[in-house]
Amino acid sequence: MMLERDAHLERDGRVRREVRALCRAGHDVVVLHAGPQQPPAVLTAEGGQWRSVRRRGAAELAARMPGALRRLALWSAFVRQAVRTRPDAVHAHDVSMLAPAWLGARLARAALVYDTHEYARGVPYHSRLARLWVRSIQTLLVPRCAGVIAVSPQTAAQLERDHRLRGAPTVLRNIPEIDWRHSPARVARVIALRSELSIGDAPIVLHQGSAGPDRGCEQLVGAICDLDGVHVVFLGDVEPGFAPILRRVAAVGGAQDRVHLVPSVALEVLLQHTSQADVGVCLFDPRWMNHRLTLQNKLFEYITAGIAVVAVRGTAFGSLVERYGVGATAAFGDHDELVAAITSCLRRRQDPELRNSLANAARELTWEAEQRGLVELYGRIGRGGAHAG
Repeated sequence: MMLERDAHLERDGRVRREVRALCRAGHDVVVLHAGPQQPPAVLTAEGGQWRSVRRRGAAELAARMPGALRRLALWSAFVRQAVRTRPDAVHAHDVSMLAPAWLGARLARAALVYDTHEYARGVPYHSRLARLWVRSIQTLLVPRCAGVIAVSPQTAAQLERDHRLRGAPTVLRNIPEIDWRHSPARVARVIALRSELSIGDAPIVLHQGSAGPDRGCEQLVGAICDLDGVHVVFLGDVEPGFAPILRRVAAVGGAQDRVHLVPSVALEVLLQHTSQADVGVCLFDPRWMNHRLTLQNKLFEYITAGIAVVAVRGTAFGSLVERYGVGATAAFGDHDELVAAITSCLRRRQDPELRNSLANAARELTWEAEQRGLVELYGRIGRGGAHAG
C-alpha cells in the first residue's frame, strides 16, 4: 500500500512508475491519495487500486478548518483506510505521509517503507518551524522503517549518516519510463513549440518542471538576455506570483520576446516536447542542501530525449553531467560562466562526441534497470526480512 498526499497523481511520474513496476512484479498495490473519488483513467489503466481518503462533501468542511486540524483530519483518514486494507507494507511517499504511514503500519502490523522524493531537511520552502518538524519526525521514524528509498546516491548517503541506519537506503533515481502504451493519454496533443511560439529555427534552451525561486530561473533569463537569438522555454507550472518576476528580468534585458511560459503537458508525451529543445538546464541554488543532493526528473528527461545539459557545479546534477560528459557545468550565480556553458552546449549540438555521450548515458540510465532496486526491496520485505518498528 502507498500513501500519497498529492491530489494530482497523474503528474507524479515517480509514484506512477513505482506502481507499474510493483504490479508487474506481482504485487497487489493500493494507492491511498487525497485526490478525487474517481481517479483519472490514466491511473486506473496502468494497474493498482487508487482510493481517495476524502469522503464526499468533506472538502467544504476541511476548507473551514484551521491548517493543523485539517492536516490531522487528513492523516486520520489515511490511517483508517490503511488499517482497513490490511497491507503487508505501507509505503510513505515523502515526509508529509511518514507519520500517518507509520501509525497505519503499526496498527496493521505491516512493514513501513519511507520514500523521500527530496532531502526534506534541506528544502528552501519550509519555514524554520516546518524544518524542525521534519527533522523531529524523521529522527523518530526513519530508523524504524523496514526500507528507506532515496532519490539520489548523495541523498541516500546523507540519510544514512543522519539516522545511523543499519543498512544503506535503496537509491531510486527519477529516470523516466518510455513505454506508456496502455495509457489513454499516450495520444495527448504534442505542441510543436517552434511553430506555436513562432521561434522558427532559433536555438531553444529548456527549463522543464516548476519554475520558482531558488531554481536559477531568474539567472537563466538573465543569461538569455546576453545570448542573441536564443529563446528559453519554461515548460511546466509557474509558482504563483513568479511569472511577473521572470517577465521583469526579461524586459530589463530586452529579451521579453524570447522568454516563453508553456503549461505542463501529459507525462506520456513529455519527452516529445523535451526533444524539441537544444539544451536543458538544471540550475538549482546549491546553498540549500536539498538542491545539492537530489536528482530530479528533468535531468534524466533531458538525457533520455538526447539534449545537452547545463547544470550547477558542485551539485548531484553537475556531478552526473560531468561523469557522463553530457553537457557543461557552471558556478551558481556566475552570469558569465552560465552564458559560456549554454554557448558551449549550443555550439556542440551536432558534435559526434557529445551525441555519443548522450546516447551512451541514455542506454545506461533506464527505468528498466533502475526499478530493480525497488522490486528487490519489496522482495526482501515479502520474505520477512524486515518489519515496522
